[in-house]
Amino acid sequence: MKNSSAGAKRILVVEDEPAICELCRRVLAGEGFEVDIAVNGKVAQDMIEDKKYDLFLIDIRLPEMDGKELYKWIHDV
Repeated sequence: MKNSSAGAKRILVVEDEPAICELCRRVLAGEGFEVDIAVNGKVAQDMIEDKKYDLFLIDIRLPEMDGKELYKWIHDV
């Protein structure tokens, strides 16, 4: 079931592999989601402070801040 663009849910994909980012973006956007990409945990933190997200898809192994640290930071915010 596709989301209407007026009520589209926003997803943040945190992934450092460009091919995986593009695949996630295409699949999720094709289903009607608004998709943002962050290439590491620090970039994700900045994006999370600026926008509200409905879902996070986070790679565990990331440069600068791993996925577990980012999950903890999101939980504490």
